[in-house]
Amino acid sequence: MSLGAPNAKVLFPKNSFIDVNSFESYDHLIDYIEYLVENKDFYEGHHAWRKQPIPSELQKVWHFADDDENCRLCRWGELVVPLCPCEEDCVK
Repeated sequence: MSLGAPNAKVLFPKNSFIDVNSFESYDHLIDYIEYLVENKDFYEGHHAWRKQPIPSELQKVWHFADDDENCRLCRWGELVVPLCPCEEDCVK
């Protein structure tokens, strides 16, 4: 099936995404998703990662993960410091 980043399992927390490549067929994937929808505890297990710190491997790739959302906006938009809405010098 070959969908998604090949290093996703290394970067992202367990159960934060469904790895399509780990299924033998689309039918198996559909069965998995149906089971996920029908079982609340299993479904919630796919969201437990949200309560954990962002993994260090992901922070290295996305260094802005711990920044304030305004700092992220500045970095993404490549704005200059005077235009930054933050109190701190967030653009480096």
